Amino acid sequence: MMQSTIYQHLTTLCEKIGPRPIGSAPNRAAADYIQQVFAAAGLQTERQEFSCVEWRLDEVQLELDGEVLLAAANTFSPPCTVAGPIALLSTLRQLESADLAQKIVLLCGELATGPLAPLNSPIYLPEEHKKLGELLRAQSPLAVVMISPEMDAPVVMIDDWTLPIPSVTVSAAVGRMLLNQSGQPLKLTMRSQRDPGASCNVIGHVDRQAGKSIVVCAHYDTKFGTPGAFDNGSGVAALLALAQVLPARVRGVDLEFIAFSGEEYNGLGDVEYLRRFGLEPVRFGEMRNERAPAFNHIQAAINIDGVGLLSGTNTIALVNESVALQQAVTDALQNYLAISQVAPWPASNHYTFYAHGVPCIVLGNNGGADLVHRPTDSIEWVSAPKIEETVQLVIELVAAITLD
Repeated sequence: MMQSTIYQHLTTLCEKIGPRPIGSAPNRAAADYIQQVFAAAGLQTERQEFSCVEWRLDEVQLELDGEVLLAAANTFSPPCTVAGPIALLSTLRQLESADLAQKIVLLCGELATGPLAPLNSPIYLPEEHKKLGELLRAQSPLAVVMISPEMDAPVVMIDDWTLPIPSVTVSAAVGRMLLNQSGQPLKLTMRSQRDPGASCNVIGHVDRQAGKSIVVCAHYDTKFGTPGAFDNGSGVAALLALAQVLPARVRGVDLEFIAFSGEEYNGLGDVEYLRRFGLEPVRFGEMRNERAPAFNHIQAAINIDGVGLLSGTNTIALVNESVALQQAVTDALQNYLAISQVAPWPASNHYTFYAHGVPCIVLGNNGGADLVHRPTDSIEWVSAPKIEETVQLVIELVAAITLD
């Protein structure tokens, strides 16, 4: 019965609604669906609204000597019709001294090792990303072309609505062609639109008046163009299934179910959640050892992000755990031989809690790197029985925490 419920949530989110990027109509439709499920489960619901950008893309075309090249528009890129010679850069030192006026800059090497953190990111902004973003703005080329590490299918490398420069990503194969064409004319046409938008966290409570709570969370937003079944329709399906069964099994504690939005875009939903408690986000590398008093009521936060991959292994990780919590996990795993305990990883909604001293349980999977953020992340790759496995484990752990 639970497996069919999980599958229904998956198909609704990933097939009926589809890609759910912030600011979009499908993102709002997903929020409505989640709130309806919470309400039907008897939870007290609320929405935490926050501002973002709504971006739409109609066309992108990159041309070299009349030949159209495969290119992916970087998210939030402004529209353009520009043409100019290619300027090839691979280091920050080159960028510092380059003259990019009326040129289209091709970035590779240390300038294109992975996605570029936005300058307005409140949580993750490495110094080299900050410097690259500032230099691009100062140099103001006609457009930016990033070379993806992927050989055939380009993966979006820039998600920054504050960047006024049009940009695309090309595959490593297309990049190799362009690397031999430095100084040659390149043309980029982009028809896109950026408008003020909004998204929200959707929250369901069992008992707001209880003196202590357990948070169970997952993010429902996706990157543009991906159905987001593994990342993170799987986690939301588990969250909704838990919202439907856990309240009847727990007494004396508030269960707070949070469907975060904006995890894929600067953690905007997390920032809004913290703001409601009078807290600021903690930047990576600036960890605090003490628990935030505003979170003293939270016994533990359980985050579910990317579970149930058909070909992968479900995993569990602990952060800020007590001896009792570690023992509870050790005991529970005796009945879940297909789930492995792994080292903690930071890049998801649990960071909001463990960075402020809250014990965290993180459910994930050791596979899916070639699916995440891609159009191929569909429900065919996700197993409802393996998602149910994580749901049952969470039920046991919540029972152990409330008895502690």
